[in-house]
Amino acid sequence: MDKNCDSNQLMTYAEQWEYFATHGRDETIPRVTVRPTDVYVVTPGKAGTTWVQQIVHQLRSGGDEEFPEIDVIVPMVPPVFLDYDNPAIRLDDDQAYQPRCFKSHDTYDWIPKGARYIYIVRDPVDTMYSTYCFFKKMLRVSPTDDTADIIDFFDSAIVHYKEAGMFNTWASLSSWLPHYRDENVLWLHYEDLHENRQKCVVEIANFMGIDLTNELNELVLERSSFEYMASRGSQFDSGLLKPPLWPRSKNIKRIIMPRPKVRQGGGKMGQGKVKIPQECLTAMEELWEKEIRIPFGYKNYRDMRENLSLLRK
Repeated sequence: MDKNCDSNQLMTYAEQWEYFATHGRDETIPRVTVRPTDVYVVTPGKAGTTWVQQIVHQLRSGGDEEFPEIDVIVPMVPPVFLDYDNPAIRLDDDQAYQPRCFKSHDTYDWIPKGARYIYIVRDPVDTMYSTYCFFKKMLRVSPTDDTADIIDFFDSAIVHYKEAGMFNTWASLSSWLPHYRDENVLWLHYEDLHENRQKCVVEIANFMGIDLTNELNELVLERSSFEYMASRGSQFDSGLLKPPLWPRSKNIKRIIMPRPKVRQGGGKMGQGKVKIPQECLTAMEELWEKEIRIPFGYKNYRDMRENLSLLRK
């Protein structure tokens, strides 16, 4: 625990999930007036959001390097993590570059309608392990993966899995799967970005209506690389978040946001199956069976990716 933090003022895992289960329903949070040209980068959370924010911004700007922080120029909708009193974040204004781009962790039911959407999904096991690491850093607990701590996290996650679209793969995925063929939806897999970022950039540029010259293509690939983004960590570190978060919500304890988002050791594939206890893996398999296999027919994540990935087309 961070010595500067009072543990009584920090959320437990259960309190975090309970809040996320209702965040999108908070009518006091500002919304955005949608334009048909808007592009939303949508994920359940911990599935490549920051990475694709950088790609779309580099494509539309032709290589802008001078932005203060990625969540300022590709802001979150709804802005539950942002200091939305900050005059730099005015959701309904024109943005410095076109098209306007936003990020969101909303389920399909709650996303503002009428825009274009880049939806990125990741293996739920890896997503949930990454979310665990993210939440753990919010609470400033020991960096060691303690089995009991992981089980506590997953128990809380599963209790709220249906309501908590944010940071919850099953609620998000089951809401977006019926729309993967929609003309205004580009479906991406996080693993595709690792396997063939070049093809993903081409698909994103086409979807956004951007002429991808060889020069722009090389620039976007360079500036969306881990090495480049890690070297400019302050632009990807959620530096405009206001502690304590959610100042307009009553009785909400403090969360300390992990910084930076682009970090050594992050984003690896396959870690979840190694790190997560078997009882949690079994619970996630049961959720997949209920929420994905029965209604949509995909027996597991690998089967879904083989059928839907743009790299398989």
